[in-house]
Amino acid sequence: MKRTNQEVDNTSNKKAKMTLQLNDEEAALYDRQIRLWGFDAQRRLRNSSILIVGGKALSNEVCKNLVLAGVGSLTIIDNENVTKEDLGSQFLVSEKNVGQNRAESMKDRLVRLNPSVKINIISDSIESKDTSFYNEFDVVCVTGKSLDSLIKINNICRENNIKFYASDVHGIYGYIFCDLLKHSYIQEKKIKYGDEFKTKKTELTEDYIPLEKSLGYEFKPEKSLKRFLRKYSSTYFLIYTLLQFQNQNKRLPKYLSEDEENTEDLNKLKAIRDALFKKYNINSAVLSDESLSKIIRNAGMELLPICSVVGGILSQDILNMLSKKELPITNWFCYDGFTGNGVIHKFI
Repeated sequence: MKRTNQEVDNTSNKKAKMTLQLNDEEAALYDRQIRLWGFDAQRRLRNSSILIVGGKALSNEVCKNLVLAGVGSLTIIDNENVTKEDLGSQFLVSEKNVGQNRAESMKDRLVRLNPSVKINIISDSIESKDTSFYNEFDVVCVTGKSLDSLIKINNICRENNIKFYASDVHGIYGYIFCDLLKHSYIQEKKIKYGDEFKTKKTELTEDYIPLEKSLGYEFKPEKSLKRFLRKYSSTYFLIYTLLQFQNQNKRLPKYLSEDEENTEDLNKLKAIRDALFKKYNINSAVLSDESLSKIIRNAGMELLPICSVVGGILSQDILNMLSKKELPITNWFCYDGFTGNGVIHKFI
């Protein structure tokens, strides 16, 4: 297929970025990291261009960690303004930023964290951007968006050979999904030679699939509920049900009060769960009605500790992917703050 001039230019720009080297000041600044994962890995971070969609609490955690690690450039896009409610969960904004654009409000503190990282701010909606907008980025990380937006952006990234992450937090629950296309990484193993241990490095590859395809994963029935839950966590089915509800109703479930159950939304969640469970003959005990009631109470809520956990794992995985050290998440990570359990599911 013949490439357009714009595609050729974008390819040239990405190759040009890879020629950048760490200067002495940067080498000193990132000395500990270079000792940990090597000079080449730090250089890859230095030459990376990352887009973060969304500027709420989860995004704050991810941006902070990526900036401290020394990525090349970080672009944040968000068209919404800081609210008073944001102050309880976001640490990159303050009271003076209420009413101001979220992404713009984050910039000052991020720059102070690491002036070596180029911070770009876009105060538009991601939905207003066309395909060409994404071409300058190596990684796109989308937070706080609905399923239809995630699928659309993921497909654009696939067409342009861009790594894709999606993540969100709903109260005590959180998830990460990644589509890294065909990803190469270095596996290190300690091998004993005589009385000494030496490190053996092997280059491996992992194939990923798009979000839409992963949601159509065909579950294999197990003879017992216990065996099924060892293989598939109930938290994934909770996240799946919530995403499908949001996609069908163009909103999240609404919490009414402690004394009044939102039976309408609960029944809609049950219908989504039951349809999936019937299709694959999954035991209904995997995801109880009580769990669905909990997700109604948690939907759309940001708790700083949960954002810190999920955001920390997400940013570390992005760094692993960029540095090509270790295998990144393949391809779902689901977190339940009630139990403290985080589970990786490979739905490929």
